[in-house]
Amino acid sequence: MDFYKELSKLPKAELHVHLDGSLREDTILSLSQPGNPFLPYSSVGELRQGLCFQKGWDLRRCLESFQATLSRFTDFS
Repeated sequence: MDFYKELSKLPKAELHVHLDGSLREDTILSLSQPGNPFLPYSSVGELRQGLCFQKGWDLRRCLESFQATLSRFTDFS
C-alpha cells in the first residue's frame, strides 16, 4: 500500500476561506441595493464576468473586483 496514494483519496477540508470570495453570485445580487455604484451588474452572468479573475487582469483590476462584495458587507454596519 502506497501511503501517499491512499492519502490523496481521503476527503480534504478547506482550511482558509475568505468570506468575500465564498459568496454565491446569486446571493450577492439578492443582497445588493439597487443603484449600488460598486455593483453595476444586473445578472449572474454579468457579475461572474466582472468579479471572477479574467486573463490579462493586472493587480489593480483584481483588487477592484473585491469592492463589490466588500461594499455589501459595509452596508450592514
